Amino acid sequence: MESKKRSKSILFLLIILLVPLFLLFGCEEPATFRIDTQSNEIKNGTVYGYGTYKEGETVTLTAESRNGKLFI
Repeated sequence: MESKKRSKSILFLLIILLVPLFLLFGCEEPATFRIDTQSNEIKNGTVYGYGTYKEGETVTLTAESRNGKLFI
């Protein structure tokens, strides 16, 4: 009976020690970034492309100029 009690105590201690470690280091999700775009001169053109993206994802921004203007 004593060995059963000891086994349960050891299991309990392992759970108490391992769960916080797993929560801290075990399943880290990629960072997310919010992208908002805006042209500072709307009369010269527009920029499209916004949303929330995960780290490592490709983001496409499209710039359309007006009146022969150029984006730099």
